[in-house]
Amino acid sequence: MQSSSARTDDTLRKILAIGGPPLLATVHRSPRAMPQFDVGARELVATFRIGSVPHPGLFLAGSVAGAFGLPDCIRSGEDAADRAASFLAGGQRAPGASADVPGSSAWVAYQANQNA
Repeated sequence: MQSSSARTDDTLRKILAIGGPPLLATVHRSPRAMPQFDVGARELVATFRIGSVPHPGLFLAGSVAGAFGLPDCIRSGEDAADRAASFLAGGQRAPGASADVPGSSAWVAYQANQNA
């Protein structure tokens, strides 16, 4: 697997028709920055989603399910947990109706709010 610096060099070589390696190259990383996904990432996520359809009981979460930031990953994980709880309970979860499935994250939050 090529490093991101090598991929960048290759891309610039092709786009700008450069024949040799760069004379000066510096890489700056921002470890607290949002990750940048490759071109075509959305199509790849769609492929994973379509590929998971024939596999009941398989619940994708995180970036492979289209979540592109920490809050989205958390929400995606909670949603997958809700769908899994519904699946294990033998029902199909209607969108927005997961609060009635015992053990789902929405049900736990609902119970916590009722007891507060």
